[in-house]
Amino acid sequence: MQQVVTVGDDVISEIRMVRALADWGGVVCAILALTFATLTAIASCCCTRPKYSKPEDLIKSDRPKDEAELKLNPK
Repeated sequence: MQQVVTVGDDVISEIRMVRALADWGGVVCAILALTFATLTAIASCCCTRPKYSKPEDLIKSDRPKDEAELKLNPK
């Protein structure tokens, strides 16, 4: 025994749309993820970073350096 089902054109078009979303959904998500990762990498590489400062430059001493300290740190 064989049964025949008639499907309307609107149902077929919706099934095709769901199939297309299932086929291309992963590709769209991957493209969005790659775009986000690229923009994040560009933003992190191009942002201005503070220059490194030496700790001894931050702490200034008013006392004069003795002879041993001058040999270690000639500045």
